[in-house]
Amino acid sequence: MQDGLAPHCRRVMRAVLEGRVVTLLGAGANLCGRPPGEAWERGRYLPSGAELARHLAARFDYPDADPHDLVRISEYAYVMTGSGPLYDQLHEVFDADYAIGPLHRFLAALPGRLAAGGRRPTSSATWPTASTVAGSCTGCPAPMRSWSSGRMSTARSGRTSVP
Repeated sequence: MQDGLAPHCRRVMRAVLEGRVVTLLGAGANLCGRPPGEAWERGRYLPSGAELARHLAARFDYPDADPHDLVRISEYAYVMTGSGPLYDQLHEVFDADYAIGPLHRFLAALPGRLAAGGRRPTSSATWPTASTVAGSCTGCPAPMRSWSSGRMSTARSGRTSVP
């Protein structure tokens, strides 16, 4: 490990152990554990950001010839059709029984491991469905937080509440 990296890693681990780290996963996290060369397949592998961008571009007739910018494409879909169709399309993509990948499994298990040491971290994820599924499979008492429809939700033991 590089000289400057080791102290940084120790600081990050100390912050994790003190419960001061909020984990945010980007769309690339969905590629962790996916076999090389395998493409997104609904119900099998979660989409990467680029795969989701191409899917939404096709669905909403995005006029640009290079449909890789997920933010721009989502904004275009929202402006052209409103939030309902975009939300419905995202729901259709993510409302499937995807396998839980190794990164999601690791992060879902982390609160339970840290709770055993008297700590309670907070977790979040880009895809609330994946984080909720991963969190529910561990039986961990720590809350999983997600942002949906402009509201923060907290799930504990299968119940969802809005703080």
